[in-house]
Amino acid sequence: MNMRLPILKAHSIAFAAASLALAAAALPPKGAIEKKIIAFGWEFGQVSTISNLLLYADAFDATPLDGVGIMLSEIPCTDGLLLSTRHIMHDRPWKYSEVSHLVPQLKSLTAHRSMRECFIGSLRSPTNHIDWADDAAWARIANNLAVTARLAKEGGLRGLSIDHEDYFRQEQYFRQSGECRSTNCPRSSAAADASFSPACSASIPT
Repeated sequence: MNMRLPILKAHSIAFAAASLALAAAALPPKGAIEKKIIAFGWEFGQVSTISNLLLYADAFDATPLDGVGIMLSEIPCTDGLLLSTRHIMHDRPWKYSEVSHLVPQLKSLTAHRSMRECFIGSLRSPTNHIDWADDAAWARIANNLAVTARLAKEGGLRGLSIDHEDYFRQEQYFRQSGECRSTNCPRSSAAADASFSPACSASIPT
């Protein structure tokens, strides 16, 4: 299975590029308001690496595509962690030095006409519910988001993408039975606010 995975990735990217090229002729002429076409999906994110996207970037340039959603996936770290956007809510604190080597690749990618509007995956729904009053947990998450935002900024991406679909049915973004309202529990809302604002604001691409 592992031996066939790179072939699957390459074929997925090639098929996507060919499909977009065929769709170009069906697009209406550009009007006064030019809309951006940004593709999100497994073929651009989870099963693709930045190097795979670079391999087919010239083919994408022949399509009307303006960018794609990029995911960090299985970036090896010295402690054995495979850093992935999918685990951003639960991983130990990331270090920028663990992803900074991706900046040259991202700059090369976003230099292409079809990749100037790329976004990188960030906040997702957790696999296990996180207590809104857990300051340490939200500070860790804010750190990982700040690392991702800095990577996006230095790599020339447009910004971060957020996927809050409740894949694991944790209802993180719904008030749970027994949880007090934010007006009566200021610490619950302040825990995330205090962690997110200073950690991420300076790193978000502008």
